[in-house]
Amino acid sequence: MSEAQTPSQKIIEAAAQTEDITDSLGRVLTVQRTTKLEMRRLTRVCGPAADIDRWFGEAMLAVQVRAIDGAKMMFPISAETTDALVARVDNEGLLAVQEWAMRGMEVPQENPQT
Repeated sequence: MSEAQTPSQKIIEAAAQTEDITDSLGRVLTVQRTTKLEMRRLTRVCGPAADIDRWFGEAMLAVQVRAIDGAKMMFPISAETTDALVARVDNEGLLAVQEWAMRGMEVPQENPQT
């Protein structure tokens, strides 16, 4: 007989889930939603650059990429390593991650109009 998961266990399990998506270059990106703690860490390591909306938005997309074609991506530890990660993911990867993230935000309609 298995025990039901606690709410905390459910949150941890959901946060650990990854998904593989493919960008327009054919690269397989393993993505995972960022946690609140990761968002705080990214803000801290980016310093003043975190105040630049476009720069920080690209960084937020890039850190959701955990691997490219199986090669693991490290979480940035500075603004420079954040830049390197964004460059590695590049525009095609950022667009694929953005589309993936937007799909996760869709709210299903209960009574769709036909």
